[in-house]
Parts: sequence; C-alpha cells; structure tokens
Amino acid sequence: MEIANNNTEILEALKEFETESTERESQKQIAKKRSGGFRLAKFILKHSGGTIKNEKQISYILLVLAVAVIIVSIVIILTGGSKKPTSGTIPPGQFVPPIGK
Repeated sequence: MEIANNNTEILEALKEFETESTERESQKQIAKKRSGGFRLAKFILKHSGGTIKNEKQISYILLVLAVAVIIVSIVIILTGGSKKPTSGTIPPGQFVPPIGK
C-alpha cells in the first residue's frame, strides 16, 4: 500500500512539474518576444564582425549616429546655400527676374 501511495505522490509531483514547466516556457517565450530587441540592433550585431559585443554598445552607436544626422541636417538647413546669383552670362531665351524688386 505504501508503494501505491508513493507512486501516486510521484505522479502528482510529475504532473505539477509539467504544468509549472509549461507555464515557465510560455512566460519565457512572451518575455523573449518583448525583449527581442530592434531589428536594426540585431542586424548591426550580426554584421559588425565581432567589433560590437553587446546591445549596450549598439545603443551608444545608434545614439551617436542619430545625433550626427541631426547635426548635419541642422548645418545644411542653416547654411541654405548662397542667395547671390552666380557670375557669368545668361543663356539666350532664359528669363531672369529682377533682383530686389
């Protein structure tokens, strides 16, 4: 009789373990989907050739890249090119509006 009780206890423990392990697996999969990271970060990590070791370095690189793009954009917008007409001859038949009026 004691053996039968042990078997039922073992079976109950096994069932409990199986349910807990399936719950843990589902939680791990949900967490993995949430913290999967950005596709760009994964691409950089994969194609860096081992130079970049982890996602923290990727974050810094992407931050520096974003700041550089913003600075270059501001410089391009603020300089805006020259407003003065270039010197030289005007091709025949070209309309040139008067300057300053």
